[in-house]
Amino acid sequence: MEKQILAQVVDFRDLTPENKKEVMFYYKERLSSYSDLYTDIGEILLALETDSNFYICVLLINKKPVGHIQFKYFIETKNIFIDYICMSKENYSNNHTDLLITLLSSTIEKKLEINHILTEAVFHNKNKNNALFKLFQRRGFKSLNFTYIQPPTETLFPTIGNLLVKSYSRELNIDAIVKDIYFNHYASWYKGKFYYIYLIKCLYAIQKLCIKRQQ
Repeated sequence: MEKQILAQVVDFRDLTPENKKEVMFYYKERLSSYSDLYTDIGEILLALETDSNFYICVLLINKKPVGHIQFKYFIETKNIFIDYICMSKENYSNNHTDLLITLLSSTIEKKLEINHILTEAVFHNKNKNNALFKLFQRRGFKSLNFTYIQPPTETLFPTIGNLLVKSYSRELNIDAIVKDIYFNHYASWYKGKFYYIYLIKCLYAIQKLCIKRQQ
């Protein structure tokens, strides 16, 4: 008889101490490969303690963490922005990522009032970008029809890509969506870095022009 597989998505805050350590171990390992990231594990743990609208939802396979999705819920607009998807090296596969996205959607639909779920597809690697887009597309996400400028993390160079959305509402205010992502997500991580906040404001002005021209 084949062993039954139990798959579930759990809020990081509700994990056992042992599972929390395991998640942070593979997360730290993954973050260390990105030299251009400001955010470290300490800041992420602090955000989990102080911001009730910041989530890490972990995929457990037979009670063992294999990956997670990190996202922010914007209360005023009722939008969710998926910031990061991380799978442990030994469990990385499109099947696990697909399962994580599927279970996350069904979980948060029950927990939160949602207008839109958003995420970026802006990898420098074209193959990764296409693979991610196809994964989200299978789960009902569509690309918004404008050139999206992803704010930088540590470097001063933004990235051009796609903003993907899964809508639960007919109203789609693109300007409000971009404003949420820029100021309530990116800028909130770097409040003390005034030059970064200035850069975000400049990029937002440019992004508004791009949206206006392409609509």
